[in-house]
Amino acid sequence: MNGTELINKITEHMSRGGSVQISTYTKSTIYAPKYINMFKVGADGSPLVQRGKNWDDIRYCSIRLLNS
Repeated sequence: MNGTELINKITEHMSRGGSVQISTYTKSTIYAPKYINMFKVGADGSPLVQRGKNWDDIRYCSIRLLNS
C-alpha cells in the first residue's frame, strides 16, 4: 500500500467517526476524528502525521484503525 492509499484509508475511517492509533517502538498515540487534518501525503509519496510544526513519516509505524 502506498502513502496516498494509506492516508486515504485513514482519513476515510476518521471521517466516519473512527480513531487511529500510530505506534512506534517507544510511543503510541491515538488520534481522534477531530485531528483528521494532521495527516497528509509528502512530496515523495510518504504518509505523514503532524507533530507540532513538523511532519513525521509513518511508513514504518504500526497503524491501527479503532472504532469509537
